[in-house]
Amino acid sequence: MKKLLVGVLALFVFSALFAASATPEVSWSGSAYFTLGVDEKGVDVDGGLSDFSLTVSPNGDTQVGVSFSFDFIAGTWSFSSLAFENDYFGLTYAPGAVEFNKFFGGLKDTDADGVPDTPVVPAEDYIDVTVKAVEGLEVVFMDGLATTTEVDYDTGDATGHAWFDDFLGVKYSVAGVNLAAAVYDADTDPSTNTFEFGLAVDTSLEFDFGTIALEGVVASAASPVYGVYEGYTGTFDFVTIEQNFKWFENVNLLTYKGDDALTGKSFDVTVSADYAVTDELSVNGSLGFVIADLTAATDFTVPVSLGVDYTNAFSAGVSLSWDDVVGAATAIVAEVYAGYEAEMFNLGLTADWADLVGAPDSIELDLTAGFAVDMVEGSAEVYWYDVVGAATDVAADLSVSVTPLEELTLAGAVKYAGGEFGYNAELSYAIDANTTFSAFYGTLYDADADGVVDINTTDAQWYLKLEWSASF
Repeated sequence: MKKLLVGVLALFVFSALFAASATPEVSWSGSAYFTLGVDEKGVDVDGGLSDFSLTVSPNGDTQVGVSFSFDFIAGTWSFSSLAFENDYFGLTYAPGAVEFNKFFGGLKDTDADGVPDTPVVPAEDYIDVTVKAVEGLEVVFMDGLATTTEVDYDTGDATGHAWFDDFLGVKYSVAGVNLAAAVYDADTDPSTNTFEFGLAVDTSLEFDFGTIALEGVVASAASPVYGVYEGYTGTFDFVTIEQNFKWFENVNLLTYKGDDALTGKSFDVTVSADYAVTDELSVNGSLGFVIADLTAATDFTVPVSLGVDYTNAFSAGVSLSWDDVVGAATAIVAEVYAGYEAEMFNLGLTADWADLVGAPDSIELDLTAGFAVDMVEGSAEVYWYDVVGAATDVAADLSVSVTPLEELTLAGAVKYAGGEFGYNAELSYAIDANTTFSAFYGTLYDADADGVVDINTTDAQWYLKLEWSASF
């Protein structure tokens, strides 16, 4: 970290020599909170400031900006970032890593929500430089991918690590084509180097007949890495065509690829139509052809769907899919759905067959209903994983909420699943815009904090809570 920080400070001094005298802008943000809670375990009081940051932003082309974050609970503060510009370049320095490209220095999905959000590269800090003389040019350097990265500035010698154990990336965008090249040390041994390097390119081309997206990568890792993606989307009156092709080899060998990096070899095309028969009635449908693995091209899927929509209130449809048309032509996955949505209530039905021909009586059934009348709202769901073979194995959910006053909400819920029954009752009262009083009692709550409400038949919980919070 020292070697990068020293370099940044040197550039900062150089930039400051040419700085203008304009006054920078100072801003801050954060939140304050207070909670008084009582439950069966006792009384708890909590409060403080959180997510507080202080930022000094440039107010000109040749100024410096810096930001800090503060943890008032732990009594600590930390440096967040430093940014400055001069007539030649702009530079941002910050601790940690930054996303570079999905193939080199990408993001990983740390909370399993399907959205990559955390840089993969284990860097101590980074700089991001834009060169004003070359529009579209960006240079990213991430420092210290090995465990020991200090430099002895008295002797000029590295303290037991290779000279380059870092990440260097260059991006350049021109005429709608985005290029990203990178070279980096892929091992974490400070005394050795295992280099990986590569080039990724992507672009999108607009034509009268549709849009073509292109993406490709070539790289050197433990084995050669290469691949290409092509996608097409075009709309002709009420018909839409979507097609995708990808062929990627050894992408998983890239040490710092992101979770959204393209992998595999596949092809698919879908033709869909949405036709208005009248102002109130429309029909829709689609026909697809999918090869999930081009190395086994005879294993393809043909998904088909048909649907109807009437007055934007009633809808129904059916979808069919052959997982392996050649090898298992009768293995058909099917779904039928119907729904009605009015101003005050809605109804829904979904039936699924995992094997329509081989096991037509094995039906997964889901029924839903909801209503909203003045101050009262409610919803219900009944689900069978096999409505014919296991009709008594049913799961049911029912919830109701009442808002007699704008500030007051009363709610209750019951759930039955796996032979167990759960319930809860809640009250929430907004004293003002920042203060809320709430109460809870029941056996239906998220006991393991996994985002799913559980039935806890032997452990009814209750609490009373007064909360205040404000953001600034």
